[in-house]
Amino acid sequence: MKLSQLAVGEKALVLSLAELPPRSRQKLLDMGLTRGVEIIMIHKAPLGDPLWLALKGYELSFRRELADLISIEKISGADAAAEPPLGEGGAA
Repeated sequence: MKLSQLAVGEKALVLSLAELPPRSRQKLLDMGLTRGVEIIMIHKAPLGDPLWLALKGYELSFRRELADLISIEKISGADAAAEPPLGEGGAA
């Protein structure tokens, strides 16, 4: 499954960034988007571009064309509902 197909509020594990151009791949790796990292789709712009993800305690925004090149595995069941995305349902 591609990252761009993940719905808002769903969790996934990153499987591969191999299809990305080398410069974009390195930039995302440097920002923590590495193989095996857990991500949460927190927002998609009305026209689907850009996308916002939560990972490792921060939010990352990028273009849908890059998300189309990132392979993921969706996390289902109780694990996906365990924590609200950043900025939603946090402490008052």
